[in-house]
Amino acid sequence: MKKLALTLLLLPVLSFADNVHFFGTQYAWMSGIPNDESANGYTISYKSVIDEKLSVGLSYVDMDITNRTTDVSIERLEVNASADYAFIGSFDTGALYLGLETDLHDNPDSSFLTKIGVATRSGEGFDFDFNISSRHGDIGLGASMRGPLAESVIGWEIGFSHVVNQTTSFAGLSLAF
Repeated sequence: MKKLALTLLLLPVLSFADNVHFFGTQYAWMSGIPNDESANGYTISYKSVIDEKLSVGLSYVDMDITNRTTDVSIERLEVNASADYAFIGSFDTGALYLGLETDLHDNPDSSFLTKIGVATRSGEGFDFDFNISSRHGDIGLGASMRGPLAESVIGWEIGFSHVVNQTTSFAGLSLAF
């Protein structure tokens, strides 16, 4: 909880500079879950691109995992913080980046996810992110795309991440400002 409080205290310093910011909400669902379970829920996310080289973000995930055989459901909450650094190029025009992500919620399995990827995060036109990640030695793949709805700052967003035999997909709306 201390990590979350510190992150929230630092966000206003970072987020009101002359940079690109994204606020989004997405519907998320998981497939490939063992034990005849299904999972779906929603995410709320904030991401800021600072000086075209650094991207920081927070996301809140609320998933309901239901065993279809017993009809027992549990709620899984996550608060994730991420930081990506563009070491070649910029997020405005296209970057090769390295990133770290961690779960700030009281999760005993919490550890850092490391990733390398290519992305644009300009908030203008079509943005994308393709990455390869690793956590606990498991290799994952991820991709997301964002585009504007007509000529507005509101945009659509879709994506997925795949680790071992489990895929999490999402679709939603985001606001670029």
